[in-house]
Amino acid sequence: MRFEYQVATYLHSRGLISPELFARCTPKLPEVGSNELIDDDSLELISIDELEQIEPGFSSDDDSDQQVRQEQEVSSRELILKSREVTDAQWAEATAAVLGLRFIPEIELDRVELDYSQSLRVVYAKEHRILPLWSEDGRLLVGIADPLSQNALGAFYRLFSEPIETVVVPEQPLVDAINKVFDRRAAASQVMDEIDEEQVVDVDAGLNDIDIDII
Repeated sequence: MRFEYQVATYLHSRGLISPELFARCTPKLPEVGSNELIDDDSLELISIDELEQIEPGFSSDDDSDQQVRQEQEVSSRELILKSREVTDAQWAEATAAVLGLRFIPEIELDRVELDYSQSLRVVYAKEHRILPLWSEDGRLLVGIADPLSQNALGAFYRLFSEPIETVVVPEQPLVDAINKVFDRRAAASQVMDEIDEEQVVDVDAGLNDIDIDII
């Protein structure tokens, strides 16, 4: 949640989200004498019975407090994307900027090297929103929608010997690229199977044409 607030701060500093929306994303801390009352002697939350005896003006369950609690249960990302003040691509770009990572809005499919995905299952790629892209300056670029997903990235560090550079890609373009890359891989595999079958047939036909004299 703290990281998402940092992203929200970045978006707000660039005028991409309104002050009102940013305020809703700001973590709400309990304040003595306001929403959550603390007994100075016991340092414990005041009970409901004690709260009812307090003079009007303090309320723990009015409409505004209820809205605050509901919004605290929703992540800053969800609040911002539901507002439609920014797109998923803008959120991804802001995430990359906060982390100091490279951002790619769209994946150039012609540059994707299929060999890197040979050891990767499509189920894993879709589940973790991750895809090996291509080699660049001695590093393997790996596109990911959530760069904080260390479990997904950890598998890639073990799988490839090349240094890995994480690049942030918006979720939908990344999912589209995963589908197309694995479709291409399946098609290439089918072509190779067909070529192998044709070669076997040619060999069989050649053997049948050979005349063998039996003494």
